[in-house]
Amino acid sequence: MADALVGVLAACAVLLAGAGLAKLLRPLPAVDALDRADIPGLTVLARVPLMRLVGLAEIAVAVAVLGPGGRWPAVLLAGCYAALAVVAWQLAVRTPGADCGCFGAAASPLTGWHVVVNLVGVAVGVLAAVLDPPSWWSAVTTGPVLDALLLTAAVLLLAWLLMTLMTALPALLRRLSEPDRMVANG
Repeated sequence: MADALVGVLAACAVLLAGAGLAKLLRPLPAVDALDRADIPGLTVLARVPLMRLVGLAEIAVAVAVLGPGGRWPAVLLAGCYAALAVVAWQLAVRTPGADCGCFGAAASPLTGWHVVVNLVGVAVGVLAAVLDPPSWWSAVTTGPVLDALLLTAAVLLLAWLLMTLMTALPALLRRLSEPDRMVANG
């Protein structure tokens, strides 16, 4: 179980790092989304410089999980995903289908998949805090090269699939649920 947890934990960290990088480079969509969420106490973060700091913090947590690892980085990862789940839930309730701003793009409609993926991140972080598996870095530097390459490829694929669940899948499902529009365009 610990071996599989290393990969899933690393994928959650990579996804968090991607979201953090997007907030760092293109913070405006996340600022707008957080402003729309109107969560007391968090609306102060709905400013470009502070959102960039949030992005840096997400990247730092991801690097801590991937590099040295351990219980505390796993707890921080769970905390980041818990905060993201709260924001996603609040946005889904207040402005269903509005852009999430998660990955720096304004065209990622927020759906229940955001909440689900964020809750998976919470669960993975909590489980890692309890079981304390080795970090991704430790796993790839102590084993055979082929194992390291396969683990890294699996981590990147899973991170991409999780991002796709939040971005491309909702857009695809929305388009598929509009049969009249597809027939008219076809």
